[in-house]
Amino acid sequence: MSITKFRISIIALFYHLVLFCGAQGVATTSAELKRLAHYSPELISCVYRAYPGVHIDTLTSCPVEPTEVPAGFKPVFLSHYGRHGSRFLLEDSNYTNLVRDFQSQQLTADGRELLRRLRIAAQQAVGRGGDLTPLGEEQHRGIAERMYERYPALFKDDASLMAYASTSRRCMMSMMAFCERLKELNPDMLIRREVAQRHMAFICADTPKQRSLMLEDTQARRAYRDFAKKNRKTEDFCARYFAHPQNVKEPHVVMEQLYFLAQDMQDCGRPTELLSFFTSDELYAIWRVKNAQIYLSNGDSPLSKGYPAEASDSLLKHIIHDADDALQSQRVGATLRFGHDTCLMRLLARMKVKECCPACSDMERLEEQWQDFNVTPMAANLQLVFYQNKHGRVLVHVLLNEREVHFDFPSQYAPYYDWEQLKSYWQ
Repeated sequence: MSITKFRISIIALFYHLVLFCGAQGVATTSAELKRLAHYSPELISCVYRAYPGVHIDTLTSCPVEPTEVPAGFKPVFLSHYGRHGSRFLLEDSNYTNLVRDFQSQQLTADGRELLRRLRIAAQQAVGRGGDLTPLGEEQHRGIAERMYERYPALFKDDASLMAYASTSRRCMMSMMAFCERLKELNPDMLIRREVAQRHMAFICADTPKQRSLMLEDTQARRAYRDFAKKNRKTEDFCARYFAHPQNVKEPHVVMEQLYFLAQDMQDCGRPTELLSFFTSDELYAIWRVKNAQIYLSNGDSPLSKGYPAEASDSLLKHIIHDADDALQSQRVGATLRFGHDTCLMRLLARMKVKECCPACSDMERLEEQWQDFNVTPMAANLQLVFYQNKHGRVLVHVLLNEREVHFDFPSQYAPYYDWEQLKSYWQ
């Protein structure tokens, strides 16, 4: 490795660690995020970031060790919600439309090279729109293995495990990979699995009010529209790749779709490289706009009037009722759920998780408080681990992406919280 490349790698690692600290409640500044876009552009990736600690090219540490369990408490149950793992873009048309958009225009030399690479990506993705990739399977196998190793008492032969998945193929495949790894670790363990339309009411819940946020003339949509108009920069990009940039229809759409495809390469085995066709400033600007859109649709902004959090009521109720039933019946084991990123974002808003639920109305400052790629990367997961002492008191340790999170109320054992107090906090 050359000295220059070594220096860049060290700088990229530094900024990744800065970003990681930001995800745990330490402020991340816009300047730090801009530098990250320059040195590690694959991290400024919206919801396409590969799960930290799994992708071989990601400069991340392994999940950190959690705070020691309070004396006298033992794990008795685990409740989980996980996003599917790394996937292809949702539709084959996400690839073919980009090829069409470039083929229909007279291109510069750089534009012709970009089109060549787009064809490679499109060819690899034929018939795979929305499907889980091999990396996505490995992410869930890794999470399952670490869960098994951390809480062996919950995965003994007589443990009771239940797994639910969204009817989406990528979620079903994620569940299969996760459960397969658990069965490899303990072949005698029974895992009951269900995929049914009736479960979608909690696995993938939304509401008309939540859906209206970006479809109707709401305060949230107006804020997003104004922010996007101010921050979209397409002129230089189009001039680099199109001989007649004025002929490109909806250039911001072309630019954003290429951004999604370029970032998704980290999830698909990197058949070709596309990020270098953007400047770091362009990557940062696109991400800021999409980050705001996702936050206003699924986060805890006052502009969203609590609609995203309300949309997760059924999922939170399922988690609470299922856990109470397990505790009452002394059912040792786990309930696993496999769904989608937006559902997990809304659940975090409903639960009022301190690290990822800022009440932000100023989109110009949002990125310093909330980064979508830290909240729900591919295979993002929420784990509620229940501990009980001999007197029957129950504490809950909550982990997001295998790192402990906090709630904004006092606890003698924080980040372990009394279960009854936590339920009251959520109400």
